[in-house]
Amino acid sequence: MATSQIIDAHMHIYRTKEEGRREFEGGYVIWEYGEKPDVHFSQYDGDIEDALDAMEKSGVSKAVVMNLFSVTRTREHNISVLPDTLSTAQRAQEIQHIYDSFGELLKE
Repeated sequence: MATSQIIDAHMHIYRTKEEGRREFEGGYVIWEYGEKPDVHFSQYDGDIEDALDAMEKSGVSKAVVMNLFSVTRTREHNISVLPDTLSTAQRAQEIQHIYDSFGELLKE
């Protein structure tokens, strides 16, 4: 007889604990379905070690990891840090480079 497995069907993992904490600094809005009083967030910051620890403590054997890459946020940030010393043409070229790089960023 096969044994049952518990699978977490929606998990986020950040590259570092600091990155995970930053994501929730200003609060986290559940845009898909709005605020729910019975939704509780994890005590973990969300790096891989946290994910594995949470899975072990809760009996979860597998997890589906969700990608949190925000094209809009990343594009706005990358444009905002461009040097003010760029000419209009250089700025346009750098912005185009930012747009062109998203395919590679999504693969990371």
